[in-house]
Amino acid sequence: MASKRHVPFIMGIVTMAIALFVFFTVDSWWRWVIAVPLSMFAWASLKTALFASDKEVRELTGTGPMSKDTAERFKDRM
Repeated sequence: MASKRHVPFIMGIVTMAIALFVFFTVDSWWRWVIAVPLSMFAWASLKTALFASDKEVRELTGTGPMSKDTAERFKDRM
């Protein structure tokens, strides 16, 4: 079974692009309300894509159960 590392990577890139678009196009205080949570989600996705092991990515993107080690390591990102 191949690793699905592209899933969090694509989600992080797309979400960061949307956050930057909103930040630079919206001129009111709403840009902070929208862009900050989106950029936080994007950073967590990119961090998972770049630094997680293949086993962790497979468990996070698969339909099977997650091991206790992976659940403990990623509890702040879920």
